[in-house]
Amino acid sequence: MRPQPSIPPTLVARCRMPRSLESLHGLQLANSRLVFATARSGGWQARSHQDHRMIFHALRAYDVHRACNLLARHIQTIERLSLPP
Repeated sequence: MRPQPSIPPTLVARCRMPRSLESLHGLQLANSRLVFATARSGGWQARSHQDHRMIFHALRAYDVHRACNLLARHIQTIERLSLPP
């Protein structure tokens, strides 16, 4: 599974600073690993695939309000897990 970049590639495509972009990618990957390692040590079970499926189902049903609520909950979970207690 490839990590999802937090900065869309289209925004940085014209940067022309490949080493900076590679460093940024490495930092994002390291942060993701830290978040998941911290969360798993606390007994958290990954459910992001389930969250993503629920968001897409809501979008396919044109239920934008539900999709937004699910996305907000998903992001809050990630933020809660990434912050130290």
